[in-house]
Amino acid sequence: MSAQISMVLLTVSAVMTSLITQAVKKMLVDKAPTITAAIVSVVVGIAVPVGYMVLNSLPFTAKDIVYLVSLVVLTWLCSTLGYDTVIKAISQLVVPKN
Repeated sequence: MSAQISMVLLTVSAVMTSLITQAVKKMLVDKAPTITAAIVSVVVGIAVPVGYMVLNSLPFTAKDIVYLVSLVVLTWLCSTLGYDTVIKAISQLVVPKN
């Protein structure tokens, strides 16, 4: 797996994690959204690259395991930044009309 593919997988994982976390938060009255985001990010961060490797019949090498672990950590960091922070930033940029 190349560095370019891992960046694409990171982007896909981050978007999927954000969407799934928001869906879970809407379904459940959750008092710990950060923990929910962490759990979802670990699951998605493992599922996306493993799915890519299985679908393309790639062997699991030591380099790919390092990519997998780094993708899990980076997906978790991206998800904690996530949807709520982006919506808050956009709402601060938009000036209400009086």
